[in-house]
Amino acid sequence: MTFQLRYRPIPGLPRLAWAAAADPRSGDVDVAHGWAVECRDDWLVEGVWDGDFTAGKFNASDHLFGSGLRIEEDRLYFVASTGLCDRLLWTEYGGRLHVSNSLPLLLATTGARLDPRHDYRLETFAIRQGAGDYPDTFVVDHPEIRAFHQLYDGCLALDPSGRTERVTGRRAKRFRSYAEYRTLVRDALRCLRTNYASEARRTPIEAFVTVSSGYDSVAAAALVAELGATAAFSCRRSNSHLPAWLAPGAAIDDGSAIAGALGLPLLTPDAAGAAPADERYFLAAGCMPPTLALRPLASFLGRRRSAAVVFTGFGGDDVWDTEAEREWHERGVVRGDPAGLGLSEIRLQSGFSNVSVPTLCSRHIADLDAVAADQEMDPWRLLNAYDRPIPRRIAETAGVARTAFGQRKKAVVAAYHYPVTRRLRPSFVAYIRRTRGVGLAFLRLHVGLNRLAYPFVRAWHLIARALLGGDRVLSPRTPHAFLWPQYDFAHALFLWAAESLSTELTATVRLGAVPPLPPASATADVTRPAVVSC
Repeated sequence: MTFQLRYRPIPGLPRLAWAAAADPRSGDVDVAHGWAVECRDDWLVEGVWDGDFTAGKFNASDHLFGSGLRIEEDRLYFVASTGLCDRLLWTEYGGRLHVSNSLPLLLATTGARLDPRHDYRLETFAIRQGAGDYPDTFVVDHPEIRAFHQLYDGCLALDPSGRTERVTGRRAKRFRSYAEYRTLVRDALRCLRTNYASEARRTPIEAFVTVSSGYDSVAAAALVAELGATAAFSCRRSNSHLPAWLAPGAAIDDGSAIAGALGLPLLTPDAAGAAPADERYFLAAGCMPPTLALRPLASFLGRRRSAAVVFTGFGGDDVWDTEAEREWHERGVVRGDPAGLGLSEIRLQSGFSNVSVPTLCSRHIADLDAVAADQEMDPWRLLNAYDRPIPRRIAETAGVARTAFGQRKKAVVAAYHYPVTRRLRPSFVAYIRRTRGVGLAFLRLHVGLNRLAYPFVRAWHLIARALLGGDRVLSPRTPHAFLWPQYDFAHALFLWAAESLSTELTATVRLGAVPPLPPASATADVTRPAVVSC
């Protein structure tokens, strides 16, 4: 008995979302999916990898950004991204294995719900324990399902007996110098370009890159510039602990000059008259601070009738900042970036793959540490608290001025406590009234008083450090609330967003409940010679 894919494209699903239900007894694999998912007889994929597109062997590729499933040698492989910014979720229910690249969609297809009493920071930040060490349990509320499971950076294999196994065919390439590392990354990027530019794709793909004034996105943009990206996007502002009246330049994150130095055309999405990307997709991946700074880019891509790859700097903190991650690097563990996970739902809706450039060729983290510490890197070492010689060398060698980037640590995520989209606020208020027993007046009072308290608490921490000896007194972790900490509205935003999207997707899937299509034929594919041998 072999598995057989039965496709069901459903209008209204996020364009790159998919959910599969595999029955090992019959071999039937029913797949509901959005219109931009690439479907073939024995594989399905949304994303790009460093191999020949027509072969579809992304389960054995060293780098995959996106997800897919593939039938090979009587086994069914569900394949997760290598970038650690995306995951698959799966569970066994009703005699079938249910897998999806979207949390709200898996909730919708299984009838499970999130548990409002559970702290989902445990699941959201699990990948911070490392690609091989993270706890995979994802708690849900369902009479027959104990929990979902998360899968990062690997494959879940299902055989005809119904047995599941986590496997990987990916290699960890070694390097001994900056030159070898740079060559490996360049070759991987060229293979990715050959893959996403393949004319065998039924949905064409355009390439974009994010650029800011930090280290990671600048180095990523410098590496990608030679590939011929369509445009660069700069969010211009980021979040800062310092208020704008005290430090006006602290939140300026404009990367337009850097894009110019790299020869990248700057994308300036015109939001006039266009509906912004649905805020709930930024919130529904987990309870990390959302990345709304990239909302204009998501809105722009969501209006196009094509797919995209977006090259980002997510993962740079975990790969290139060797001092901050010293303890984990000594254990040989590469951790993930929950900030990047925050794009995992909106990218499915807007139709782009998040190619986190720093994660390329990073499996042997000890090799990267050795390269960064090598005397050869001294000209690109600033010897301060924000010092990353590898991305600095990449960017400066590409022509970016030393003073134009990497001067101050910034971030594109920002925590908040109620939707910024006005039309969504009544729904959120109704949710907290139902689950927390409070309304809009208390929400505003809670947010206002805690904002007033923050500068005083933060100032006390800084004064204590200055008076008592600097690093000997560490600032405590900032709680989600100083007053009424039992009300965690940032956490409630995640629960509300995932629940409301799941409810909508449940209706969408039911409306699309038509007989599955027969297997897709690959004979209509038009191929062209590969540009690079991968």
